[in-house]
Amino acid sequence: MDDVSDQRDVSRRAASLRQGAGTGPVVVALVASAGGLGAVTSVLKAFPVDFPAAVVVAQHLGGHGSALVEVFQRRIELPVDWATDGMVLERGRVVVAPPMTALEVLPDGTVSLSPAANSAGSGPLDALLGSLADSFG
Repeated sequence: MDDVSDQRDVSRRAASLRQGAGTGPVVVALVASAGGLGAVTSVLKAFPVDFPAAVVVAQHLGGHGSALVEVFQRRIELPVDWATDGMVLERGRVVVAPPMTALEVLPDGTVSLSPAANSAGSGPLDALLGSLADSFG
C-alpha cells in the first residue's frame, strides 16, 4: 500500500471506532495491579468472539510480563497482540501495553507509547484512563 492508501485505511478504521456500535462502548480498558491477572483473564474470557469494542489492557508488571500476551492467547478467544506505537485499535481485538510503557489512546483511535516514568506507581494506568477520557469522553 502507498502512504495515501495507508492514511485512508487508518482514517476509516478510526472513524469506525469512534462511531460505536449503537449504545455500546467503542473502547474497553482493563487495568490491574500485578496480582490482577486472574481477574483480567476472567473478564476477557467473558467477551464473545464478535465483541463490538476494542480492548486495551494495562497491568503493573514492572520489568516482568513479557509472556502476558502469550498467556492471554492461550486462555481467551479474542485475538491478542502487544500494542505498538501508532497502531489503530480495532473492534474485537485485545492490545496489551508492553512492560515499562505508558499507553495512551488518541482521539483518532491510534495508540501512543512512551517509556513509563514510574512503572511502579499508577502513572501508566492513569495515563491510559486519562487518555480515554480525553479522547472519547
